Amino acid sequence: MRHMIHFSHDDPPNVVKQVIMGVLESVDEILADPAPEVMTYAYEENAIVYRMSFYLDFWDWVPARDHVYTQLYYAIRRHGLTLARPLAFRGGINALKPQKSVQQIADTLRASSLFASLPPETIDGLVTATSVHDYAENEHIVRQGKPDDGFYVIVTGEVTVTMQVGAGPVQHIAYHTAGDFFGEMALLGNEPSPVGVIAATDVRVLIIDGHAITQLLDQSPQFALEMNFFIEKRQTHINTMVGVETERRNQTARHDWISMIKKL
Repeated sequence: MRHMIHFSHDDPPNVVKQVIMGVLESVDEILADPAPEVMTYAYEENAIVYRMSFYLDFWDWVPARDHVYTQLYYAIRRHGLTLARPLAFRGGINALKPQKSVQQIADTLRASSLFASLPPETIDGLVTATSVHDYAENEHIVRQGKPDDGFYVIVTGEVTVTMQVGAGPVQHIAYHTAGDFFGEMALLGNEPSPVGVIAATDVRVLIIDGHAITQLLDQSPQFALEMNFFIEKRQTHINTMVGVETERRNQTARHDWISMIKKL
């Protein structure tokens, strides 16, 4: 299948192609071989035209098209790109910019049990290191085995936490709702996430830069202790759900985390 998409001249082509390819690679119905392709196709007066090509089984055509177009909408918003015209019909320029409300970010952080005890000036400092992102229902937010993009706090919606041990089945091990957080592996640099996180509904999250949280851990021993409490409690739950093998697999990352806390 081949589809043309029109983006603003202000959007760098390499960024646009990376975003589109990320969507194509995340849709389960799209075949990996032949691999999907995205290319800069043409320049028009008000747009740069991109062509995306992908292959799928005939009976998957309808759900695949739905999943691609749905996830493109959320990906475009997350990355601040601008559609020069709607995907399915001609019309005027249709900008889809991510909405970042400073007050919304601050209020969400204060409502989270992890950040509730922080003074206002500390919350204000975190706001500057935070972005707002939307994800579609069933979209992967965190993939197991990949580094976290940052430290996530849920604004609205629900997420499912999953884990796959070896070649075994994917297990649903937890649910998180508004005010909850995930993505703590971002605090350990490029450590891979031991779990996956999938949007159970349409979800809006805050993504806080991992370095900002690390600095806060260094500045606030009380916050570091609270973070450690939440993470140890969560790890105990994971070990209970999936067994001893996973506990061994996570020992190194947990040791790094505990060592960082002890240094404080």
